[in-house]
Amino acid sequence: LHITDIHLDMQYVAGSEADCAHPPCCRPSSSSLSGPPVQRPARSFGEYSCDTPLALLQSSLDAARQLKPDLIVLGGDTGPH
Repeated sequence: LHITDIHLDMQYVAGSEADCAHPPCCRPSSSSLSGPPVQRPARSFGEYSCDTPLALLQSSLDAARQLKPDLIVLGGDTGPH
């Protein structure tokens, strides 16, 4: 199993703005391009314009555990953008 480019964002908040004016988006401080209220709420398991939420990483690792891999390679690049 090869895991890389996680880009975990511990500040990710579901329901925050996913289409923000100044990245990183999907955080409590994210503001919409058109101003309040939130135009595109971030979903629990992530958004294309945002880094990885903890819920997605946990779900992925739970699924990987079912594979019972013989080897796990963590390729790095784990921090948020």
